[in-house]
Amino acid sequence: MLNRGESYNNLYRAITLLNDGELRGKSEIEMETWNQCTRLIAAIVHYYNTFIINSLHEISLNDDEKRFLESLSPTAWVHILLLGFFQFFSNAPANWVEECLNQWDWKKNSKEIVDSKRKAIVEKKKRN
Repeated sequence: MLNRGESYNNLYRAITLLNDGELRGKSEIEMETWNQCTRLIAAIVHYYNTFIINSLHEISLNDDEKRFLESLSPTAWVHILLLGFFQFFSNAPANWVEECLNQWDWKKNSKEIVDSKRKAIVEKKKRN
């Protein structure tokens, strides 16, 4: 598992490589603006993930669930669409994230993640 700094750098790199790694801007001010925008996007991803993990932590039923949620990284971005069409107006309610979290069977998905990690460890031990 990567430490927090390495995880952040990987997220930052993923955001900067969205335009085939081309630098955005021709002047120093434009490039600094792009750098700060990239940092803002990374901070938004962190906040979004932290909000989700915290919301699930609050509704978790036992200590095992809480420990699992505490082990998750707020730096993950595989579930976030970084490219594509974004529509910023909607009739969705303000608490749509909470509604999705209440409907999602995250315990089933977390069991699948733990099982896949255990399987990977066993396979690695077999190879060594």
